Amino acid sequence: GGIYRIRRDTAATISDPRGLQINWETLKPFALVKLFSDSRFAVRERAIAECVQRGARVLEPLADALSSGDVLVRTNCVWALTRLMQQSDLVEAASRALRPALSDEVTDIRQAACYGFARSVSRVESAWIIPLLSDAEPAVRRQAAATLGMQDCIEAIPQLVDGLDRDGLERAEEHAIIYALIEMGNADAIRSAWQALPIGMTSMQQWRGLVIALDQIDDGDLQWDEVELGLDSNDAASRQVVSNIAKRHPKWLSSIAAKLSSWLASGQWKERSDTIEGLLSDSLHDSQVAAMAGGFLDAQQPAEVHALILRAIARGNSVDPHPSWLKPLEQQLASSDEVLVRQAIAAVVALRGSVLANSLSAIARDDDRTYALRVDALAALARQAGKLEDSALEELIEIYRDSGSPAASRRAAQVLGEANSSNPQKLLIAPLLRQAPPAELRDLIGAFQRVTDRSVAQAFLSSISSNPALLSLAEHELFGVFNRFPPELLDDANQLLEQLKQHEQQKLVRLQGLRDKLVQGNAARGKSVFASEKSKCSTCHRVADQGLRVGPDLTTIGLNRSADDLLESILFPSASIVRDYDPYKIMTVDGRVLSGIIVGETQAAIELQQASGEKLKLPRKDIEQIAPSEVSIMPAGLEEVLSEADLLDVVTYLQSLK
Repeated sequence: GGIYRIRRDTAATISDPRGLQINWETLKPFALVKLFSDSRFAVRERAIAECVQRGARVLEPLADALSSGDVLVRTNCVWALTRLMQQSDLVEAASRALRPALSDEVTDIRQAACYGFARSVSRVESAWIIPLLSDAEPAVRRQAAATLGMQDCIEAIPQLVDGLDRDGLERAEEHAIIYALIEMGNADAIRSAWQALPIGMTSMQQWRGLVIALDQIDDGDLQWDEVELGLDSNDAASRQVVSNIAKRHPKWLSSIAAKLSSWLASGQWKERSDTIEGLLSDSLHDSQVAAMAGGFLDAQQPAEVHALILRAIARGNSVDPHPSWLKPLEQQLASSDEVLVRQAIAAVVALRGSVLANSLSAIARDDDRTYALRVDALAALARQAGKLEDSALEELIEIYRDSGSPAASRRAAQVLGEANSSNPQKLLIAPLLRQAPPAELRDLIGAFQRVTDRSVAQAFLSSISSNPALLSLAEHELFGVFNRFPPELLDDANQLLEQLKQHEQQKLVRLQGLRDKLVQGNAARGKSVFASEKSKCSTCHRVADQGLRVGPDLTTIGLNRSADDLLESILFPSASIVRDYDPYKIMTVDGRVLSGIIVGETQAAIELQQASGEKLKLPRKDIEQIAPSEVSIMPAGLEEVLSEADLLDVVTYLQSLK
């Protein structure tokens, strides 16, 4: 966050860089304006400030320079006049002086002039600004819209509405127009401009801007028939806008239920599945919508319809189960279709209370089911109960040890790490730390957060100390375990941390050695390593259309990250965390400790993306604490899994992505 001034050692010395030797008090107004083109930044700024201080005496020189000066002089004239327009006794004269800048040939000057008029203490002539809504430059159009909004120029609403229909409208300009309409806050004038458009000629882009503005105006009174057009369109963006707006309009729930029922019954769900899922998920608290969903769950509908409704229920989280859902859900949990069963489990987990626990237990005990499905059922039971039953713990440990499936073992480790386990249960989990590979070790550690019991702490230290993968951890990953340790075990804990600290130093030495060998990397081989099961890079990162979006998209990573940076981020993933991927640690009231990225939040819930890719919606009432985490969700220890050649190849491949 530091700001530094850097000067080349060969740079010429500037005489009087801040203009301290200038006799400012004796300078005539025209002489002051001449200093607007001085090579010294501080002098130019002081000249502008002096002009503002002198007020009316500098208006004539400023007006002359604005019509005849060079670009730098004209620009600084605009900034001086902008400040003068904020003085009530000078605003009219300063406005007249600034007006010619609105037609200047230089884009930046036209934009700056618009900015100046936006800050006038007196209402500007909208006729001066409206033509700039058709300027050739988006930046000028954007600032013109902002100015009209700030100055409450209601007479410009028709032109702003027309601007929403521009081909290739940039997002920033669209936002400026919509926000200007919101600032004006005149819903009647917006509707009049909307109704004045030729019948059938409102584009969906234009429609989206209008309904967003009306929704955000306090007395906009947006009506269902005004938004229904967007739902019926083939434009996915417009349907998404309606979905977002509908959350704030409970009076529309009966209309939403009728619309969803119509789509599901007529087969239109095929083209609108995302919209249906979102609207349904946000509306399930309404008994009419919930009953409609139950009817389609129970009816002889295509499997895709059942899956769509199950996804909506799962997305809702903490939904009160409607009676019409229970029988269909029980039947789906008993299905032989594993995909359907997994979707049904996700839906059951999202319901309040211990719903269909017997069906979940039957899946967990069924040896004919896949290990992955059994683990999902066990995780659901733990979530419902708020704790891990002993029988479920035994099942999870057995699956972790004996499944022979890396994916099932990893999922079992995640459940064991996240569940609220008792001290006796932690003693049974501790031996798993001895042989766990790096990723699973990190998951299992979660079970020991906030440990205070001496026997559990001792078992943790004994088990993890003997694991070769211990060195894949960074010392701060164990702080959450050790910060409540019994005092008599802190020396042993600190010895473990010192071991990790020394390993970090060794990694720094290795990092330097690898930097010297980067030229040996091969991009073609690196692409194969990136997609391999060994590295698991593509399970979190996307390149073009391959991989998942848990972590940052790496499609063009080579454009903005050097090979050195890439190598360091692999060896030390927590040292530099990409913006918008800040990790958080969430502690729930039932004792679970969850880590991940917050990808969405409302007043009622937080959506957490875990390293596994799973998204959890956590009601705020179930959260005890949210704290930033120093540990990236990207696992450390990749250098322990990949060979030196593999690391060099992966870095070379990433560097080639431009």
